[in-house]
Amino acid sequence: MTRSVKCSVIASVVTVATLGALAAPALATITTTRTASTVATAIVADTSAISGSSFQSIPPTGGGGEEPNAVSTTPLGGFQTNGTSYGILTTGDATLVNQPNSSGSDGVGLGGLNVRGVNDYDVTILKVDLNVPAGVNCMTVDFRFLSAEYPEFVGSNVNDAFVAELDTSDWTTDAAANVTAPHNFAFDPTGHPITVNAAGAASMTLANAAGTTYDGATPLLNASTPVSSGAHHLYLSIFDQGDDIYDSAVFLDNVRFSNRPTGTCVTGATNGQILAVVKNGTGSGTVTSSPAGISCGSTCTASFTNGALVTLTPTASADSTFTGWSGACSGTGPCTVTMDQARSVTATFTLQTHTLTVAKTGTGSGTVTSSPAGIDCGATCSHSYTQGTVVTLTATPATGSTFAGWSGDCSGTGSCTVTMSQARSVTATFNLVPPVIAVPPSVPASGLFCGVQHRGKCKGIKVKTAFTGPGNAVWQFAAYNPHPGHSTSHAAARRFLTLGQVKRRITRAGTVTIVFKLRKGARTRRLYRIAVKRKLTRLRVKVVFTNASGLRQVKTKTIKLRLRR
Repeated sequence: MTRSVKCSVIASVVTVATLGALAAPALATITTTRTASTVATAIVADTSAISGSSFQSIPPTGGGGEEPNAVSTTPLGGFQTNGTSYGILTTGDATLVNQPNSSGSDGVGLGGLNVRGVNDYDVTILKVDLNVPAGVNCMTVDFRFLSAEYPEFVGSNVNDAFVAELDTSDWTTDAAANVTAPHNFAFDPTGHPITVNAAGAASMTLANAAGTTYDGATPLLNASTPVSSGAHHLYLSIFDQGDDIYDSAVFLDNVRFSNRPTGTCVTGATNGQILAVVKNGTGSGTVTSSPAGISCGSTCTASFTNGALVTLTPTASADSTFTGWSGACSGTGPCTVTMDQARSVTATFTLQTHTLTVAKTGTGSGTVTSSPAGIDCGATCSHSYTQGTVVTLTATPATGSTFAGWSGDCSGTGSCTVTMSQARSVTATFNLVPPVIAVPPSVPASGLFCGVQHRGKCKGIKVKTAFTGPGNAVWQFAAYNPHPGHSTSHAAARRFLTLGQVKRRITRAGTVTIVFKLRKGARTRRLYRIAVKRKLTRLRVKVVFTNASGLRQVKTKTIKLRLRR
């Protein structure tokens, strides 16, 4: 957009300025200056932090002696905000800022040429060198942008702009009068530099310019940027864009440093106090505010009117639990904060937990362990896991035992994997490994019943048994007939005839060999006669083993018994 102004308009502005100069008492409160340190000391709260200052760019003095920059000690437009003085940067005549708004087009062209591109005019860039003290994390500046371009050129790309930068000043303008300012920290909610097009909290109104010569102004704003201790450079720029006809100004004060709560030193222009919500913990959820502004979720930082009461409400996700506030709030109920300063609140959401319980059963023993850790059963047979955790259980039998399988929330004999979406219970069965018995296929009567026949030496029956550990063993021997018939006369043959037993203390794992025979004598002859009469054809060898833990195992073998009547 191209703006045109008749010579009479400019002449009238000069006339106003000239008449104003005659009213010395009214103008004496605006002190123009071309000395950067004068402006720097007026706007920095702690002047001991200033290590130097300079104008990187400043328009020439106007033909009528007009100067673009000044300081003042007279309250105007909400300034001062700290101390007794504040700074004024303009694109025209700084002495006009407190004159009555008697024209819709106040402006003084100073003839300042392009500095950053092809569309910037009457450019002021104030550089303030700072030595930021230790223990702070945020720098803030108060400002109000005022312009004679309001409201005629709202929506236009032909308008003046204010830019604030830290350490790097690289804003530029292009042929289409667009401003690019990647290091600007004083931008409106849309991310654009402050102009008459500023939106949201930075929007301009006529009322905000009351008492000044300008047609519109932003609210009294502040802009912050994270900062570390040590040497830094603050750049404050104002410039005409497109032409140098209509003037704008920025009031500046109270450049200050603070140690802000987490998340509250955010860039951008605001007219309130920053509330930042941080979410913490293993779970998830959202935090919303009343009045609206926070929906965290996605929007976890917002500016609220100074002194506003803001209530935060947590809502946990289905798999999580809200476990409490920290920072500016505590407890687990709604959080209400008074926004008389920047505030930070942390909401902790924790994933729900479910208990996994392992039980062991069976005649044997062993351990069950988990991955991730928690179960070591053994001693620790239950553990709480967060929602959705995939837990793998591994069964390890003890020496002399075997793992027989899972039941409950697992089955089979391999690894057990459960997803902890609810409480789970798993049983592991361990059984003792029974002794292994080796016996001959048969035994003759002469080798078992000593002295009843006169055919060779009575050698007895040799039994080899393999044990998996220490304990007590008993070998029991009994004769029987597996096929005695079904008549009443054969009832005796169905009963076991106990012949005797051998007892041993087993001290370690290994194979033990015993020999069993009935010694020569009356008892042996009697047992032999009974065996013959009942036609007993089998010998049962039973091993009863009790291990060191008191668990009992039984193993049997049957061999042929060859009797001679």
